[in-house]
Amino acid sequence: MTQSERWTEHKPSDGEWLRVDFGALSIIVLNYRSEWRIASFRDGAPEGLADSGTVDSLPDDLKWERWDHHEDDVRLRFQPVFPPMPVVARPHFPLHIRPKGQAGFFIGVAAWIEVIGECRDEMLPLTALATATLSKTWHGTPLAGRLGYALRTYARRVFEPEEWPQMDIVCPISLLNDGGASMPFERLYLETGHLSVFEKDGRLWSNAARIRMGGDAGDLGNVTYAPRPSAPYNDAVEITPPRMGRIRRSTIQSAFARVLGHINPFDDPS
Repeated sequence: MTQSERWTEHKPSDGEWLRVDFGALSIIVLNYRSEWRIASFRDGAPEGLADSGTVDSLPDDLKWERWDHHEDDVRLRFQPVFPPMPVVARPHFPLHIRPKGQAGFFIGVAAWIEVIGECRDEMLPLTALATATLSKTWHGTPLAGRLGYALRTYARRVFEPEEWPQMDIVCPISLLNDGGASMPFERLYLETGHLSVFEKDGRLWSNAARIRMGGDAGDLGNVTYAPRPSAPYNDAVEITPPRMGRIRRSTIQSAFARVLGHINPFDDPS
């Protein structure tokens, strides 16, 4: 099954199951006695397990989560989504942006896979499973901040497919320094709720985002969202709309920060 085929609709009848792999994550969905049953393996399915079959061909020791549905419901699909919390990206090596300069780069965010099943003629999200484990971190001050996922990134200036995990959503980011002094990119708070997920040539993309910093806005980051990924990937096909809706521009506090200013018990010390 190709990456594009993973996102097409499936119709397992009662007693039938299918398995779909998303990188190391393997998801099994069984339609059985008016229930959707879902089992997953973070490090791949058991050896010898087929891609589909009937209930009597499944191992007996699978750990299921179950959702009730009408006996006539058979439609099922998967879609890639961003993690349910924002990400705080830290490059392995700081990048200094010159005064009045602009730097474009790519950040990869490990996708979650949302399982959507038919329930009384409606397609309802059942669960979402991570394709990779991300540690949690805190962004802000001890009294005013937000929990997110810590993300290490190379902030690559050029996209080379072989350097990226297959289930990463590639986010094109531009940072504009409106100030009069160089600004180090050491941490980037990225609210992903306004980003769509696209697919092109088997790779996942987000629409491009541009962040202006260092101007009169002080600690406020002016974020502009493009409707599509940047060229030459702007003909990618949208798979998943943004979780928090489409907007063109937002202003978020501390979008771009050199340090967080306090010791963080959740933070990755590396």
